[in-house]
Amino acid sequence: DKNTACASCYNTIEAERHVAAVGQLWHTECFRCSVCDVRLSSWYFEKDGLLFCREDHWSRFGDRCQQCAQIISGPVMVAGDHKFHPECFRCDSCRIFIGDGETYALLERSKLFCGACYKHQHCSLLNTVAKGESISDAKRKVPHSIRLVEIPWSNARTDRIRLAAAPDEKLLFAGTGTMGGPTSGCKSVRISEVTLNTDLMSLRVGDKVLEVNGTPVRDVPLENLQSMIENSGKVLQLTVEHDPHLLAEQQQQQQHGADGGETMVRGASVESG
Repeated sequence: DKNTACASCYNTIEAERHVAAVGQLWHTECFRCSVCDVRLSSWYFEKDGLLFCREDHWSRFGDRCQQCAQIISGPVMVAGDHKFHPECFRCDSCRIFIGDGETYALLERSKLFCGACYKHQHCSLLNTVAKGESISDAKRKVPHSIRLVEIPWSNARTDRIRLAAAPDEKLLFAGTGTMGGPTSGCKSVRISEVTLNTDLMSLRVGDKVLEVNGTPVRDVPLENLQSMIENSGKVLQLTVEHDPHLLAEQQQQQQHGADGGETMVRGASVESG
């Protein structure tokens, strides 16, 4: 495993303690907002190669388009917490406009692909992380992503997604003040098990589910999400976020706190047929 330099201080990075973001590696202590110098966690914004915390990104860009940085005054396309003019919501590869409800993938919060180009250019790479690769190589091959994924309706009992609800991660809003801090009782819904056909755009254990068929999942009971999926009777659309840095931190916390019991509060089996 070759040593890699930090994108900020240029010193050697130890594989166990680093952040992979926007195609580069950083010491966790060096991964900071370019304006206020606050240490960033898994929640950050990037613009023109600069990193921003939520507050400073909002103060500088406000309700602006992620692509062109101009104010959005009319219709808006949303990918997670990232907003675009409809005319700017287009694939970086084939340049086709991505319509409402059409599959897409926003990689590293900056590179937008339509579903077809993402599957063609990235899916094979993301699904072939070989055993024995370094942590840094694996993280580079599985970047942060927000994706709208279509799952064809199936009556096969082996096609199943298992969801788990846990208290929402406080680090997402800690210290920002813009959202009033973490709301008591809010739930974060994640994929805890997935057994689906391999030709689908990949879903991974630990992926955060943001929407089910266009409906935001926050504060929706897990049983209701299950009913929405089981009773759809049509193509299922999931908007999911994959955050390799946050997942790595959670795995470390689970390992360190193995004697303290499970942090996951409950799970439910969600079948597509």
